Amino acid sequence: MKSCKYHSHARQEEFFLILQGTATLRYDGEEYPVKKGDFVAKPAGKQHAHQFINSGVEILEILDVGLNVANDITYYPDEGVYYLPDEEKVFSKQGELKEWTSEPNE
Repeated sequence: MKSCKYHSHARQEEFFLILQGTATLRYDGEEYPVKKGDFVAKPAGKQHAHQFINSGVEILEILDVGLNVANDITYYPDEGVYYLPDEEKVFSKQGELKEWTSEPNE
C-alpha cells in the first residue's frame, strides 16, 4: 500500500514520524528503509518528491505534520501533473485535466 502518489510541494515543508510498521521511503529519486521511530524532514521544493510504500505486514502509521501554505503547487513527477490546491485545478502539459485522482492505490 502506498501512502500517497509520489509528489512534491513547491512551498510546503513536511515532517513525518513513523508510528508503526516498516516502509520504503521514495525520496528525491532514491529509496530508503524506514521503521517505527524514524523521523523524516522534507523541505519545500519541486525537487523533493516523496512517497511511503508499506513494506511490512502490519499497518503503516505515519504522523504527517505540515502547514497548508497559500499558493502551493503539488507536482506529481511520475505523471507530469500539477495540482493547484487553492484553485482545485489539475494540469498537465496538455492542459487542464478534468478526470484525475490523487488516490495512490487505484
